[in-house]
Amino acid sequence: MRQGIYDEVYDEIERKDIDSLYEMVPVLADKKIREKKYPKPIEDFLRAKNIHYHFGMEGLSPELEMLCKSFQKETQKQEYRDVLQQDLDKWLALGPGKPAPDFTGVTPQGKQISLSDLKGKIVYIDVWATWCGPCVDEFPSSKKVHQSFAKNDKIAFLYVSVDRDTLAWKKMVAAGKVPRGIHINTDSDDPKSVWALYHVWGIPRYILVDSNGKMAAAHAVRPSSGELEAQLRELLETGRLASNGG
Repeated sequence: MRQGIYDEVYDEIERKDIDSLYEMVPVLADKKIREKKYPKPIEDFLRAKNIHYHFGMEGLSPELEMLCKSFQKETQKQEYRDVLQQDLDKWLALGPGKPAPDFTGVTPQGKQISLSDLKGKIVYIDVWATWCGPCVDEFPSSKKVHQSFAKNDKIAFLYVSVDRDTLAWKKMVAAGKVPRGIHINTDSDDPKSVWALYHVWGIPRYILVDSNGKMAAAHAVRPSSGELEAQLRELLETGRLASNGG
């Protein structure tokens, strides 16, 4: 039932051929659900599942936050309100300007490095694994972004592997098949890992932290988006103005 609703939404987006509509998927799905005129208990269940699913998949967006608050006012099911409030709260804690949760990983050489060690730099975090095709497919674009900032020591590119097979990870790094940057591995089962602290559902996942150790984006753009370089330059300029008191 729920999949059929999403099929209708994606068909509508493809017909309109507008990429920006993707952020409207949960809103469009909610509209479709209400149009079906299901019995109220089924409608509320589907609407709650739709919102909860998109929180898990994509985190917080203005559209999703508005939809969540609207549904919470309309439903009579306290359990739905409570679950969605938990979703909302955990993503608001990772909102822009909030302290970036600290985590630690181990380099191929066995050295421990924490996110907090990089405070003072803008940090672009790439959560990936050797077995993740889409992660590796982004590396050529990531290398191009690196080249654009090759002489800038105010930006750090932190690659966080969640490989359980650490030998495969070490071999890939040693072979130079990954972009330059800081490479660490972390146990995704650790409650203090990047996976847990940043509510990672799948990879690749990109996170952007400013030079003050504050969140810039819990779901940052991909290297291949064509937008990353501009966003990094904007953060550099914002940091420069702040340091100059401007």
